[in-house]
Amino acid sequence: MSAIRGRLLQFESRLQALVEGNVARFFPEQYSPHDLAWRLAEAMRTEIRIGANGDLLAPNLFVFSVHEQHALALQAEMTSLEDLAQILYAAGLAEGFQFVRPPIIRLAISTDIALGDIRVSEQHSIENLPDTAGIEHSRSDA
Repeated sequence: MSAIRGRLLQFESRLQALVEGNVARFFPEQYSPHDLAWRLAEAMRTEIRIGANGDLLAPNLFVFSVHEQHALALQAEMTSLEDLAQILYAAGLAEGFQFVRPPIIRLAISTDIALGDIRVSEQHSIENLPDTAGIEHSRSDA
């Protein structure tokens, strides 16, 4: 299991460098590149699975739940979300992760997210989902 942990740490470092260098400028300043990369890596760590032959199967659907004001700003920069999905994919492949299909990032407005905060959730998607997509409205589960 420590080999997996090492690969996940390398993934996080690689992702952080790529996020800081490529897409951070498109996100509202409240989202630090370090925090964004950490949250994505944590989401990956939470949902990574070990396949029958020992492959690391990575989640490929990520949802950024944000305050409505930030969702509108991020919606205007959909290309940056697509770029971030590509960076996530490249960083995962570089660490030997397998994906059912390339990652998709969606936005969701959440009524329980404070202005300036972000929640990243993840899952292994089923086939034939649309590419990185716009805003969904979500409710608090609490």
